[in-house]
Amino acid sequence: MSAATITSKGQITISAAVRRRLGLEAGDRVEFVKRILSIRQLAVQDAEVVWQALRQFESGRADFADCLIQRIAEAAGCVKTVTFDKRAGMTLLR
Repeated sequence: MSAATITSKGQITISAAVRRRLGLEAGDRVEFVKRILSIRQLAVQDAEVVWQALRQFESGRADFADCLIQRIAEAAGCVKTVTFDKRAGMTLLR
């Protein structure tokens, strides 16, 4: 299995095999979630919910994790998601 390694400085090293498979070259900016969702051979659970979270993330102030949690909860029938993050635009938990 190919993997990416995160350095102590937070940089990600992607193996040569993965770079070749994805057509990545030095200097490319990688949008990981979009690329992962676009790989036909990879099954992502509730991919449409992840796409919704990604669109919410790109258009708002919340981080991606909060957007994903909110969209998963909404898909499960929850009417309200709470967070500690004031920037998220969701109901704050105090």
